[in-house]
Amino acid sequence: MLALRSQSRLLLQASIFSSESMAVRCFGTKISASMVKELREQTGSPLMECKKALTASKGDMAGASDWLRKQGIAIAAKKADRATNDGLVGIMDDGLRQAAAVLVSSETDFVARNKAFVDFVSKTNKIALEGAVKDVEDLKSKGFDGQDTVATTLTNLTATLGENLDLKDARCFSSENGVVGTYIHNKRGDNAGTQGSVVVIDSDKLLEADEAEKVRNFANSLSLHLVGMGANFLDGVPDDVLAKETELETERLRKEALKGKTEAPAEDVLQKRVKKKVDKVLKKLREESVLMEQVFVSMDQDAKKQKVSKLLNSVGSSVGAKLSIPLAARFNIGVEPTILSPVEKK
Repeated sequence: MLALRSQSRLLLQASIFSSESMAVRCFGTKISASMVKELREQTGSPLMECKKALTASKGDMAGASDWLRKQGIAIAAKKADRATNDGLVGIMDDGLRQAAAVLVSSETDFVARNKAFVDFVSKTNKIALEGAVKDVEDLKSKGFDGQDTVATTLTNLTATLGENLDLKDARCFSSENGVVGTYIHNKRGDNAGTQGSVVVIDSDKLLEADEAEKVRNFANSLSLHLVGMGANFLDGVPDDVLAKETELETERLRKEALKGKTEAPAEDVLQKRVKKKVDKVLKKLREESVLMEQVFVSMDQDAKKQKVSKLLNSVGSSVGAKLSIPLAARFNIGVEPTILSPVEKK
C-alpha cells in the first residue's frame, strides 16, 4: 500500500515538475516547473492549481495570483454553508496588562492541526493584540503580512486547505493598573489550543514589578481554573436565571413531594418543604457556576479549599492593594465564548 502511494506521489510530481525542455505550452507560453514552484511558494496553493493558474494567465505571475484569488473566493463561497465545529483558540498577551483572543473555526481536526492553519491563527492573534482590535470585523480589515487583509488571507486559506474556515471571535482585554492572566489548553504552537481563557484583575494602585508578577501568577492560575471548572458567571447568578431556575425547580420538587401520596400535606407545609429544597439547589448552583464562589483548584496546599473571592482578597493584601475582577472569558472550539462580567445590582 505504501509503495503504491509513493508511486502515485512520484507520478504526480513528475506530471507537474517536468523538465524545462518538456514544459507545457499554452498559447505560445512555456509553463515551467520552476514557475509552478515559485507561484506555490508565493501563494501556498496546491501545485495543480498553480499550474492551472499559470496556464490561464499565459505564464503571467501576477495574473496567476489574481486567478487563484478569484478561485479562492468562489471556493470559499461554495463552502460557506458547511458546519465548522473544530478549529483553534488563539490567546496572546504582552506579559502584563494586555491580551487578545481569537477563535478560528474549521470543519475538521485534521485541518486544525495543519501548520498553515496554526500559523494563520498565531499571526492573526498577534495582529489583534498589536492593533487592539474591537471585534471580528475590525480584525478582518487589518493587513496581513503587509499584503492582503486578514479577511482575504482567510479566504485564500479556505481554498488552499479545502475546508470552510471562519473567524468566529476576536476581542482584546486590558487593565490600567492591574494585570491580565491567560491560559491555553491542549496547545498547538506557542499560543493556540482547543480551549483558553483570560482573566483581568484590576488594582486600586499601580503595582510595582514584583507585585505585578505575583498578581499575574495568580491571574494565570485562575485562568487555568476557569477552563477546568467552567464557571458561567463572575460574581453572582443573574436575577432572570435565578427566577427561571426557581420556577423550574419548584415545579419539579413539588411534583416529587406529591408523588405516591394518597393524601397531600397541608399547602403551607408543602411550600416550606419545597422552598427548603429549592434553596439548596440554588446554593449549589452558585457554588458551581459563579467564579468568585467556586473553591479554587490548585496544587498549592495553602490555596486548597478556599473560595476564589477569599484568595483574591488575600493576594491583594499581600501587595497592599484592593484587587477586583471586572472581566473574564472562556473560549472553546465549536461553541460561543463565555464572557463573565459583574452582575448588575438592581
